[in-house]
Amino acid sequence: MLIWKEALPTDTVISADIELPFASQEDAIEHILSVGLQLGTPMMWCQADDDADGNIGNKKEFSIRAIGTGHDYSDDRWRNLFNLESYIGTVPSMDGTLVLHYFLIDSDDYRNVFKPRAIKKDLIKPERFRFRIAEGCLI
Repeated sequence: MLIWKEALPTDTVISADIELPFASQEDAIEHILSVGLQLGTPMMWCQADDDADGNIGNKKEFSIRAIGTGHDYSDDRWRNLFNLESYIGTVPSMDGTLVLHYFLIDSDDYRNVFKPRAIKKDLIKPERFRFRIAEGCLI
């Protein structure tokens, strides 16, 4: 088992495109372990399967969107994408003055509805960490 960690966007105006080692949105959301802050940065941790050499299978692109509490997303296009099926977690930021709710959507579905100003994952400048669980210990 591999613990996959991704930094999440803090901007509510643009989506972040990330690659995850899952075949579908449902599969990705099912494997999310937690969403929270680490050193002030919103992060997502998920369980990924790897082989004996630590390699993972094919990756798929997903879009992650942060929506702030009280922000108006009443347009039907938003409601069809951002719902309980795509919700992955909530993180308070800026010392709790802004609460961000995160949604993970298949990038193709997202682009079919919007022509977003998406940023590539490497522009967020997160570090990708890989942890292996062996005999109950992180190594």
